[in-house]
Amino acid sequence: MDVYNGTYTDTVGREQGYPAVFLERNTATTETQRVVFEKAYQAGVTLLYGTDAGVLPHDMGGWQFTTMVERGMSPMDAIRSATSVAAEHLGLDSDIGIISAGKVADLIAVRGNPLENTNTLRAVEVVVKNGFLIKTSNALPQ
Repeated sequence: MDVYNGTYTDTVGREQGYPAVFLERNTATTETQRVVFEKAYQAGVTLLYGTDAGVLPHDMGGWQFTTMVERGMSPMDAIRSATSVAAEHLGLDSDIGIISAGKVADLIAVRGNPLENTNTLRAVEVVVKNGFLIKTSNALPQ
C-alpha cells in the first residue's frame, strides 16, 4: 500500500504548476488513504509495502517507510511489510524475505538503525543482490 505518493505528487505538482483542482483532490484522497491505512493496521489487516510504479523516482522508495511509521505502523512492521510479509504473500518465502542460510542473499545496508529512525532507509549505502555486491556508497570505509 502506497501512503507516501500523495506527498510527492503534491510537492512536484506545486513546483510544476499542476491545476489547483488536481492538487486539492490529491490532498483529499491522500489523507483518506492514510486514514484507511491507520485503521487497517490497527485492525490487524496484513499490509504490504508498495509504491505506485512510475510515479516516484526509483531511489525514493525509502520515504514510504517513514510515512508508514508516522501513520502508526511500528518500524519493524514497516520493514517486514517489504520483506518477509511480502515474500510470504507472493509465495516466495522459501527463497526470500529473511536473512537465513539457504535463502537468496538480497539485502541492503544503511547508516544507522532503521528501527530507531526509518529515515535511514532513504539513503541506502550498500545493495547486495543474489549474493553479489551491486552498489556501495563512496561514503563507506573500504
